[in-house]
Formats: sequence, structure tokens, C-alpha cells
Amino acid sequence: MLLAYHGNRVPMRAVSKGVKTERGVGAHYEDAGVFLLRQGYTPILFANNIIHSKDHTLSFARMLRRLQAILDDETCRHVRALTRSLNTFVSKGGIFRPRRLSQWELIQILKERTPVLVTMRVRAETRRGWYYHAIIVTGYSRKYIYYLDPGAGPTKVRRCTFANERRHSDGDALYIPTRPRP
Repeated sequence: MLLAYHGNRVPMRAVSKGVKTERGVGAHYEDAGVFLLRQGYTPILFANNIIHSKDHTLSFARMLRRLQAILDDETCRHVRALTRSLNTFVSKGGIFRPRRLSQWELIQILKERTPVLVTMRVRAETRRGWYYHAIIVTGYSRKYIYYLDPGAGPTKVRRCTFANERRHSDGDALYIPTRPRP
């Protein structure tokens, strides 16, 4: 959807092959950002994940400052994979913001008619209860936020409900800035 908005129709198979995933963890936004960079775009990534491992609880900003110590710790496989992805994203020209994307910032981006990939915390009918799910926010009105959910299709939800659900998620977001038209 992000690429289709910019006129680039990439088959889903190519996206699946292009976005690196890690066994047991899945894909990170950083990996999707690297794929977008390879497609010729300059995506902007907001991430404020808290990384939990055996001996570390770090925010991304703090993690970057302590990179070498983390990489030396063999128990931090997930942290190493995330750090590698983030370093690749930044070194190839991606724009990284080590914080959450606020509701106000999301609305400002949507005003430019630019879709945004965000993570939501969703209640599931499973034994695990809650899980995190990526959706594409496509628009807004005075009362509603409109988004595309791969499982449910086009959906609208009240802005206050959306803000509450985002407050409980990690705040990750990825978008491709609108290029000025000639």
C-alpha cells in the first residue's frame, strides 16, 4: 500500500522476499525500511521499542550508545538482529527517529495524504490474549481514523479509541514522505 500510493506496484512475493525476517521474531520495521530504500525511497522510521533481554532493558537511543557491549553478549540474539537491521537502515540513508510517533504528528502526516504503517495492540481470541499487529493508516476525519487491516480490510475507529490503543503499543511507525510534485 505504501508503495502503491507512490505509483510503484510491487508484487507481494517480491515484498516477502525483500523484507528480511527472523525466525521466531518476524520482520522489524527497520527491515521494511531497508526494502523501501532499495526501491529508491527515503522512508522515515519512528521507533521507541524497549528491548528486553536477559541482562538489558534499553530504549533504542540508549541501545545505540551501548552497541558494542550488547553485541558481545551472546544471550542477546534478538537485540543483535534488531541492531543490525537498524544500522543497515541508517547507513543506507533511512531517517530514524528514536521515539514514538505522536497522534498529532500522525494527523499532520495524514493531512499530506500520506499513508502510515503503524503497530497496534490488538485483543485476540487466543490463549495469549494480546498481540501486536501492523496496519496502514490511510486517513482521518473529525471523529474517526481510517485504516487498512490485512485481516479485517478497511476499518474506521473513533480517534480517542485509536489513541488509547496506540498508547498501549510500542509506537513504531514507518512512512514515505510525499515528494513535492513538479
